[in-house]
Amino acid sequence: MLTTTEVSDIPSIPPIPPVPLSPQPTVPCCSGLKSRKVLIGVLGGLIIVSLLSTAIFGAYQLGKNQTANPSTTVVTPTIPAATPSTTPVVDSVSDPTANWKTNVNTKSGYSFKYPDNWFIDTNNGSELLSDVAFRGWGYPDYIVSFSVDTPSQLKVSVDDPIGTKKQLGDKVFETKIADLTVSGHKAAMFQEDVLPESATDAHNGVTVKVVMGDKYLYVEHWENLARKSTAEVNTIFDQILSTFKFLDQTDETAGWETYSFPKFNLGYKFKAPNNYVLTTNEAGQGGPILQSLSLTETNASGGPNDFGIFVLNQALKSRLDYMSSDNFKQTGTITLSRRAWTTVSNQLGETQYLTEFNGKTYSVGGKNIPLVAQVASTFQFESSY
Repeated sequence: MLTTTEVSDIPSIPPIPPVPLSPQPTVPCCSGLKSRKVLIGVLGGLIIVSLLSTAIFGAYQLGKNQTANPSTTVVTPTIPAATPSTTPVVDSVSDPTANWKTNVNTKSGYSFKYPDNWFIDTNNGSELLSDVAFRGWGYPDYIVSFSVDTPSQLKVSVDDPIGTKKQLGDKVFETKIADLTVSGHKAAMFQEDVLPESATDAHNGVTVKVVMGDKYLYVEHWENLARKSTAEVNTIFDQILSTFKFLDQTDETAGWETYSFPKFNLGYKFKAPNNYVLTTNEAGQGGPILQSLSLTETNASGGPNDFGIFVLNQALKSRLDYMSSDNFKQTGTITLSRRAWTTVSNQLGETQYLTEFNGKTYSVGGKNIPLVAQVASTFQFESSY
């Protein structure tokens, strides 16, 4: 602790008595040298006394100033720069659908979840979902619907190639946009477009058709019926569809561990089986690679079931061009959890699933293709958290 000396505590400096000047005696001529030595000694003494007085007075003034303005020395500790942790964060945020309501259709043999503050109407053999209460059938405009029906000859089939387009009515068109697998069943996604000059009451929308024997399960939402933004509707629709399962099946990824890396700010998370460990996690390596991960079974090392994940600061097309020069061939496109993934393979039996988000390419690769597809299907990006 700093101490302060009061001004009154400083001892007073006694005045310096003047040096008496004695009258000079008459000195004989032969003693002049001795006289000059005495005079020099007297003058030197006066100078020394004067310097001592000045020093003592200066010390007094300094002490006085320090008393009025005590100084404090601030010691700033040196803190080392923070280094991003390479330890994965097991996501503590629960599945956004965990507390949703569950609807079970025992007649058709399937179930799905929907938001706990939504409403459902099942009075007409199909399920209509809305974020506000119904008042009579189909009122208000529903956001999502589930129904089972016989495939129409007039519409595009699940088996048709991607890009197949048919006219359903007056200025109303349906186009197949993706192949899907829903709860282990073959499925596809279709876009319905209604031109402004159409005289029908049809609406733009998206339909997922799931093969159920000789029938289809239709899961639909209509863009301009929903009072929510299209982005939000797409997210909710995707989440509802991700909870769908047939009653004799379970979600194999439900108990998997979720990994995310918030410090790297790469905007994604994914799941991996509980018997896997993260053996490599490198970030900021320079070049296009922003992060690379390796996951290995705990009872194996370098086995055929290992898989890796890359995040690249590179558009998907540029990445595919590079891989084609590295003996990878593009083998197709598949939609997993409403996201399109491009698949590539090489002669060594390795397959990679690649998708693009916000200008970055995300890749999941390995030799166990079903596992790679399952891991890719668990990916979530920041806009859908």
